Amino acid sequence: DRDVLYYTTPGRDGLTIHEMVASTRRGRTVGSVPGARFGELADFEPLQGGGFAWLRQRDPLVYYQLPGDTTRQLDVPNTSITFTNSAPGGFGLALAGYSLPGGDTLRIWVADLRTRKVRQVWSGVMENVAVAWMPDGTIYGTLTERQGTRAGWTIYTDGRPPVRHGLVPFARATYRITADG
Repeated sequence: DRDVLYYTTPGRDGLTIHEMVASTRRGRTVGSVPGARFGELADFEPLQGGGFAWLRQRDPLVYYQLPGDTTRQLDVPNTSITFTNSAPGGFGLALAGYSLPGGDTLRIWVADLRTRKVRQVWSGVMENVAVAWMPDGTIYGTLTERQGTRAGWTIYTDGRPPVRHGLVPFARATYRITADG
């Protein structure tokens, strides 16, 4: 594992993806987001097996590109996806978003990038979600509950009910969770 910063710059046919390794401060070009313009991405996620996934502003589809492949897309039924996180090994994505058309229900999905199939693993009336796919195959999420508290949850991808772990510090903070802590 290494600490890496990913960033995009305008390119000839879209956005160019670069990485900078923190320990060396050296950058290199690692990919592109075809057809995208600066300021158009809503979320961007490097895939652990190589490649990238991204969301575009006001676009219901999830886009991804595996190494050596063309850009593909996932259609998540009746959900506006707002957050992505790569699965261990790069085989999938955890997706979080809100129901359409009203946006009143938070939904968490898992996507298999090889088959392009998505399935819902959790839904509830919560907001402000951050999710991370853990090495054991579960998804850890911080969710703001109805009463305004921010709690940590384990969401199982095999159908077991979710487990609430308690409150997380600093309820009015933005979280980005990583599998290694």
